[in-house]
Amino acid sequence: MKRILLLASIACALVAASAAPSPAAAAAPCWKVLLNDWLDGRIDQLYPVACYRSAIKHLPTDIDTYSSARDDILRALQARVAGKSAPANKNSQQGGGGPPGKGGGGPDSTNGGGPAGSGPVGDAARATAPSSVDAVPLPLIVLSGIAGMLLMLGSAAFLARRLQSRRVPARPAESPSGQNR
Repeated sequence: MKRILLLASIACALVAASAAPSPAAAAAPCWKVLLNDWLDGRIDQLYPVACYRSAIKHLPTDIDTYSSARDDILRALQARVAGKSAPANKNSQQGGGGPPGKGGGGPDSTNGGGPAGSGPVGDAARATAPSSVDAVPLPLIVLSGIAGMLLMLGSAAFLARRLQSRRVPARPAESPSGQNR
């Protein structure tokens, strides 16, 4: 039994050591820094032109498909080439084309249009959002932790059942021959 606990402890230590992030050998490439800057839906810094092109080339498929990252980066690249600061992205602008109060959806409009993503659901989504483009999402980490715990519990139940089956059942104590009821 002590041997099994020792092996389980060593296995857990190895898993924990392999899951720890290794220190970065060099700084992140500029395209990755640019993509991390874009994560809030806006590119706030100015980067060399090659970084914008490289960021578009390295854009992950899911971000390219389901977001406006490509358009936002191209818009920032055009502004950079023109020598201007990056324009506001379409998603970060509030309101429509009309003046406030005329159905344009501006911050002063009367049709109840607040900022998109506000409220408890939006707050929860922002709190669990990854901090970099190549980060593992928090729900995936939680689910893998639950799966690992279930595997360990199943293994422990299997081992407990196996150990119980190996035990020799105790024989009932024999009564002395003179005491029969």
